[in-house]
Amino acid sequence: VSEYFALLLLATLGMGFVVTSRNLLGAFVALELVSLSLYAMTVLNQARRASAEAALKYLTFGAVASGFLLFGLSYLYGATGQLDLTQMTDLKHSPMLVLAYLLIFVGLGFKLALAPFHLWAPDVYQNAPTPVAGWIGSGSKIAAAGLLVALLQPVFDAPKLKEALIPALAALAVLSMVVGNLGALRQTNLKRLLAYSAIANAGYLLVGVVAFSAAGNTSVIFYILVYSLASLGAFGVVAVLTDTLGRDAEINDFNGCWKTTPGLAVAFLIFVLSLAGIPPLAGFLGKFYLFFAAIEAAPNAATWHDGFYWLVAFALIMSVASLYYYLRVLKAFLVAPADDRAAIAPIKIGGAAGVSLCVLALAVVALGLWPEPLLGLLRN
Repeated sequence: VSEYFALLLLATLGMGFVVTSRNLLGAFVALELVSLSLYAMTVLNQARRASAEAALKYLTFGAVASGFLLFGLSYLYGATGQLDLTQMTDLKHSPMLVLAYLLIFVGLGFKLALAPFHLWAPDVYQNAPTPVAGWIGSGSKIAAAGLLVALLQPVFDAPKLKEALIPALAALAVLSMVVGNLGALRQTNLKRLLAYSAIANAGYLLVGVVAFSAAGNTSVIFYILVYSLASLGAFGVVAVLTDTLGRDAEINDFNGCWKTTPGLAVAFLIFVLSLAGIPPLAGFLGKFYLFFAAIEAAPNAATWHDGFYWLVAFALIMSVASLYYYLRVLKAFLVAPADDRAAIAPIKIGGAAGVSLCVLALAVVALGLWPEPLLGLLRN
């Protein structure tokens, strides 16, 4: 237990440094602190062989991704002569800068679970302890998204460099949405399904990134925050129920929750509908701001004559497709009767868990109804 809390604090400390650092070396070291802590947390359940296998896969892919990221940052330094992001001004289009950002996209694509750098995510989400999986799917994504936004900030005033990077970002977005949504359709394990949902949501996130605007940056950070709240809440509900079940979070295991644990079923409904982007919850506004930022930037797109309208349309189609697997999960929680094998006895939720889930659910609802305070803070 003590190791868990120590690693959790180290990961949180690293995330704080990542989102506040504007120094390339400082940000990389902080991101590695986050990664190493999460690798160790994944294997905390030493009784499960699958956890050790998932942690090894996470570590192996993570080491390779860190190498790509470090190469990208070194090329960025070589092309600009600056370690401080705030001093990188008047970037000129060059092959070295394009290569630097492409390598950075590979490194951060692993952290965000973008396809095709997502292969670690389903196994890690499924086999890591559920609270750890929730933290991997929320806190680490905030840190990686914040670093991506910061690294792309100097590109805003470099039109030719921007034009060279947009196709790569758009391709990653499309591939992630396709792989995430189609992969989730055939999953029977809830944690694995949430992993593929995270891949798809990372694709939606890039729709705001390709806008290369202040509104796009604000929408990206707002979306990753509200997504992380909903994701953390969903994993919290799963953690409470799987601890009771003593099983592996198969979707059918949750049949009948609406009768035996109505409070958890309602909370899970809020979190899943937010992940699906259903109004009036925060996830809907998050997607709206992402798509609006891309549409707003479309008339200024110099080389892509139709702007980003096609990308927004594709994201909307994928969002509709995602409703199928989200509703399949909600059917188990809210409609399907419990059978003898999957019956969940009424349980008493601990005070801390109940309060935490209530706060997360209220935050998701409140940010959907009244997002202006958070948006104002992000704009400033």
